[in-house]
Amino acid sequence: MGKLLTIWKDIKGNVGIIELVDGIFDRSFYPVVFSSKDMSGYEIIGNRWYTTYTGARQFFRAKTSTYIVKGRMIKVNLGAFIERESYKEKCWITMSN
Repeated sequence: MGKLLTIWKDIKGNVGIIELVDGIFDRSFYPVVFSSKDMSGYEIIGNRWYTTYTGARQFFRAKTSTYIVKGRMIKVNLGAFIERESYKEKCWITMSN
């Protein structure tokens, strides 16, 4: 996994999209489920990745998706996120199939 660039989350903070640096496409977008409200951990949904934010967002809009987005996606202030994480080693990431 590359460097974390951006996090978007829904109003409830349950699901969202992360943007990571990618060696092939420069940036990749992943739909995720957050395991805690402070976003210290998240799980990439079904090993899916997209080359655009819109593609990742469309995943949640699909009729076959069981993940529900509450309200609009909100961009998280990454500076505050990194500040909260400074006492930890780094976010842990798990992949689900």
